[in-house]
Amino acid sequence: MTMQMTTKRETVGQLRAPVAVPEAPEHLKAIASGSLVTLVALMFWKLRNQYPDFAVTFTEHDIKGMQDSMQYTEQAPKLWAKAAQTYVAFGVKDESTGDMIRVEENNEADLDIKEQARKVRRIKESAGNLVATARTELSQGITSNDTINTLCEGLLALAKE
Repeated sequence: MTMQMTTKRETVGQLRAPVAVPEAPEHLKAIASGSLVTLVALMFWKLRNQYPDFAVTFTEHDIKGMQDSMQYTEQAPKLWAKAAQTYVAFGVKDESTGDMIRVEENNEADLDIKEQARKVRRIKESAGNLVATARTELSQGITSNDTINTLCEGLLALAKE
């Protein structure tokens, strides 16, 4: 009986057959290459539960904050849009490098807002486990200060959102 030995390179090469990536349908390509108004309207549709009025207000503070951040990080925002087989994505990238925009907060108030948003995301991610823990403790007649404090902190963070 003879065995044929293959090298790792040969095996990997055999596994990596070229894969054809399906092209995006024409209607999605049209959206990605079309009007900015359509893309923004789609963004509001996607975020309709967070922005039910389909409106966002940009204050002088917001505009100056973005300008200061872009200047500090030496970035210039450029919108991009791309169609894939089943979706259209769009966002903002740095015009010169093509990298994602890196946000640097330039004042205490904006840092506080960023930290508050981080807390809310963390609470939403852990809410299911926290509720299960609280229910288990209550069913066993346990009163845990840690669980109660965490629930209270979570409610306060959500109320500030």
